[in-house]
Amino acid sequence: MTNPRIRKMLPAVSVVLLVTLMAGMSELMQEKEIVFPEITALAIGTLLAPRISWQTSRIRMLILIAICSVFGLCMSAIVLLPVWSKVILGYFFCQAVYLYSGTTFAPLISAAILPILMGTESVIYPISACGFTLLVILAEKILIGCGVKEKEIYKPVAYPDTDDIKMALLRLLIVAIIAVGAIPLGVKFCLAPPILVAFTEFTRAGNKARKTPVKAVLVIAGCAAGGAISRMIFCIGLGLPLTVAAIFATVVMIMILKKAKMYLPPAGALAILPMIIPAEALLTYPIQVLAGTTIFMVLALKLFRNK
Repeated sequence: MTNPRIRKMLPAVSVVLLVTLMAGMSELMQEKEIVFPEITALAIGTLLAPRISWQTSRIRMLILIAICSVFGLCMSAIVLLPVWSKVILGYFFCQAVYLYSGTTFAPLISAAILPILMGTESVIYPISACGFTLLVILAEKILIGCGVKEKEIYKPVAYPDTDDIKMALLRLLIVAIIAVGAIPLGVKFCLAPPILVAFTEFTRAGNKARKTPVKAVLVIAGCAAGGAISRMIFCIGLGLPLTVAAIFATVVMIMILKKAKMYLPPAGALAILPMIIPAEALLTYPIQVLAGTTIFMVLALKLFRNK
């Protein structure tokens, strides 16, 4: 492929096509569980970003999404506890998996927490999560074959030391305190799964968002607002299919990321999450995302300095 303009557009086009397929299948089959917002994050981190956002192999990416999506579904459908307590247990499980996965693949957290927060009880959810993860992997292989992306070598992350475990326990304590306060008060999207992913990444050594925290928070909140506004305009206002809103939200999100030159995967997931939340939550959703992201960013900067 010789046309440089086409080559440059292919990653963004791939992200839009994946979201279109996901939202379209959801509407066609009338199954909202097919919409897995974290797929947009995987697409950004794997296809759109200049370099993959995590240290992980593709097979581990798929296995981790499979394990955590099934775990989250079981927690939601079987465990009879308050939502806030299930979120804490789910985050504890994810931290353990994250530490011993040999990767820095934080999106696994969203795969487990999303069904808990949304009350998902359908086996379609993990099937969709795994299926679209495979499509992201396939899309990356195609882009590598076209010479658009370079193949990257996965180097396993060392198993955690004492400091890593202490950091994980501190993250768990912070999430637990906020969950106990936010979820009973009806502002659960302060703990939206992509925000928990972002928080984990904010605490990681060398995370670029830590260098420009205000910009990172505004980018994430802007993408979330774009998703909520898209659904309000196209679906609620104009009565158009959800797929139209999802496509528009994705295009806006890509424009924000490219303009800011910050390829933050959680921002992509937060742009698509409004497609599956209750309509009455859309107005406050961007505010909750802004508040939650700000709180977690401040805590990450203040409490996670040494590692």
